[in-house]
Amino acid sequence: MGQAVVGQQSKEPGGRSRLWLSKDIFHVLKEKTGTPTVEGIVLDLLETKEVECHPEAFYQMVNLRLLKVHNVRLPEGLNRLPNSLRFLEWGGYPLQYLPSGFDPDELVELSMCHSRIEQLWNGKKGVPYAEDGYEIVMPGKEIPGWFTHQRMGPEVSVDLTPQWR
Repeated sequence: MGQAVVGQQSKEPGGRSRLWLSKDIFHVLKEKTGTPTVEGIVLDLLETKEVECHPEAFYQMVNLRLLKVHNVRLPEGLNRLPNSLRFLEWGGYPLQYLPSGFDPDELVELSMCHSRIEQLWNGKKGVPYAEDGYEIVMPGKEIPGWFTHQRMGPEVSVDLTPQWR
């Protein structure tokens, strides 16, 4: 029933609040038709697929809070991700870095398992000191120097202030 309600929001998939059908998502990413209405995208492909994605496909999706993608290759790269993201899970992320303009102030969970990412950002990003738990799980060979609280091992934990919740 929920899918029917979301489907009635707009004839154009980029005008719907949630996208989960691969054909709709492929259309929005290729044609760059996403709008501020889009709040969630879930694309869980069983096999890796090269997706025609405009590098600025997420430009208008300023209210996107949930992005869950698996096994998607981006031949043209990716210039943007919305800063509004609270949940980012991209299994098999194909690039070495997240877009440089991505400032995830609202991010609560980040999962980049089986990705090619070497460093979260190409350059430095500040992570404010905080008191409550926040966890970032990232693959790679080293922890970026800009983390003020470092620990070698399978994960890095950073405490955040209440303003990050």
